[in-house]
Amino acid sequence: MKTLLFISLVFLIGSQVSFSQEISKADILATVRHMQSLAADQKTALLHAEADFQIQADKLQKETQLADKYHREASDNARQRDVILIAWAILSGFYVGTLFGGEVMRNFPAPWSFVACAGLYLVAGVFAYTGGRIVLASLAHFIP
Repeated sequence: MKTLLFISLVFLIGSQVSFSQEISKADILATVRHMQSLAADQKTALLHAEADFQIQADKLQKETQLADKYHREASDNARQRDVILIAWAILSGFYVGTLFGGEVMRNFPAPWSFVACAGLYLVAGVFAYTGGRIVLASLAHFIP
């Protein structure tokens, strides 16, 4: 049995040697040329990808600058609207405070009547500011 296995192994090894061929220099040179052409193609593709990346990076930078510009403009617009809103709150607070201040001062004792009246002015201003903020938020779709 061992002899049969040995003979079959020798036969298989011999058959592999007999079927193998020498690689010619022309085949080696053709392989090298093919590898060089693949490397050149990859280099071309890489340069093309780098150019595309640079174009996309420039577009992103322009869009970022444009978004920053719009953000600054929106912030300036919000500040301008806040000035109107604060003026509204102050005027409304003074109006409501003056309207009901005498009644509040009459109902509280002497030292606390001024505190209650000032609190009325403050509360009226805060409610006017809050109401103005709510109205402004609902009108924000129509205001640039």
